[in-house]
Amino acid sequence: MNSEIIRRSPLFLNLSEESIGKLCNVVREIEIMAGYDIVKDGEMGCCLYLIKSGTVTITKKTDNA
Repeated sequence: MNSEIIRRSPLFLNLSEESIGKLCNVVREIEIMAGYDIVKDGEMGCCLYLIKSGTVTITKKTDNA
């Protein structure tokens, strides 16, 4: 992954260049098709997603739905 994407994320603002380099070595870029559920409510997450381009809609089902 391009280190500029990581640098632009507020989550990683305080990382050193060395740490950003190490992070770049372990992350991978994936493409998600429109309409795909990345994570569903109640499921245990296993990764962190940084959005390089496009948009994400976050919804939460209620008991009334």
